[in-house]
Order: sequence, then structure tokens, then C-alpha cells
Amino acid sequence: MELRLFSFSTGKPHPLADQPIIFIDKKILPLELIGVEIEIVGDSLILLITFFGWSDNHDIFFLVRWKMGQTYCVSVSMVLHIVFVQHR
Repeated sequence: MELRLFSFSTGKPHPLADQPIIFIDKKILPLELIGVEIEIVGDSLILLITFFGWSDNHDIFFLVRWKMGQTYCVSVSMVLHIVFVQHR
């Protein structure tokens, strides 16, 4: 899995990124079973990968210093999702 940084105005690699392609993880993800959320706050990019349904995978949270090309796996969630159904 890799992250590619582009400039919205030009569509070219972002000029402030030392590495416009940042390696995130070796894991191959089933695209139909994941959700991806990205938030950029200054020099930091937060990447959250969530898995839908019953999967052997756990949600993964990455902190990326996008200008420097540094990636940190902050946490791997092992949360059990429970749905409550109200009987009528």
C-alpha cells in the first residue's frame, strides 16, 4: 500500500513533499471490503483503514509526516462491532 501526494492545482507531484510516493504497508487490502479516511493537519496526514463485515483484518491507524515521507503505524484496532436489534 502506498500513498501518492499530488498538488490539486497542477495534478503533478506535490512540491513540498520530499517523497511524493510514500510506502505505507506491505499488506494487500481487499478494496471492496475497506474504508479509507484521510485528514491532513499541517505537516501531518492521518490515515485510517477500516474493514467492513466479518474479516480477519483489524482497523489500522497511520500517522504520516507527509512532507518528510515518514510513516508510523500508530495502532491496530481489535474492536468487536456489535449491532443491537430491537424486537417489536
